Amino acid sequence: MRASRAAGDRGAPSPLRPLIAEHLNAHPDKEFTPGEIAKVLDRSSGAVANALDTLVGRGEAVLTCERPRRFRAANPANSGATTGSGDGDSTDAA
Repeated sequence: MRASRAAGDRGAPSPLRPLIAEHLNAHPDKEFTPGEIAKVLDRSSGAVANALDTLVGRGEAVLTCERPRRFRAANPANSGATTGSGDGDSTDAA
């Protein structure tokens, strides 16, 4: 009989990458290790590390340190402020 296995406790796993991205975006000025995020989300650090690698590959997160591996949100709002292109700024028009 297979009913002895956590009777209904295990549903379909929730997607991990959106949860991690949400956590990183909620703290844009902080860097996190996979273990720190895993504790917050109550997930395995290995699964979180794999998801973070995918987010980095997609440009949704940034690896900020190799050892220990630390990640932060890829914040396009901050990167746009450093370019100073002024394409959308009409305040200088005469």
